[in-house]
Amino acid sequence: MPVIGQKLVIKNLISFGSNFTKKVNKTMGSVATIVDKRVKENLSGGLTPSDLSGLDHPYAKRHGERGKQVLTPWYKVNKQTGRLLNSKEKGIIPAQVRVGKLMATAFVKLDTDVAPHAVHVVYGTSRMIPRPVLQGSRDEVLPAVGLLMKKNLINAVLST
Repeated sequence: MPVIGQKLVIKNLISFGSNFTKKVNKTMGSVATIVDKRVKENLSGGLTPSDLSGLDHPYAKRHGERGKQVLTPWYKVNKQTGRLLNSKEKGIIPAQVRVGKLMATAFVKLDTDVAPHAVHVVYGTSRMIPRPVLQGSRDEVLPAVGLLMKKNLINAVLST
């Protein structure tokens, strides 16, 4: 998400040093937590394998590009063994200035070493629709994240 007033932010970063980057990093940690919470919710659907079978496998491609929408949001994933949920990781890439731009990243990812099937769930297979749970979860919380970043960064610029 681009930061409006980026030149002022970079000027303050240079002027005030580590206090500003600490505030940016703390804000990005909060962003990661918000997205992580929503991803967890969207990876915790309540249907069992027998439920899915009784519903004629609602994630089969034969039901269209979004399958049978048995859960809301449509890309929500059912928790079966818990490996996919246990593969979830969150973190940040600390703030830094590169090529005259302030860069900071918050992320939530699925570790395919823990849950190799994550790729098939997110991108689909020849028989199963893709369920972009990471992207969808991010998009759900984007307005709240934007307000949090704006509030915290404005406060950082004014108080640093």
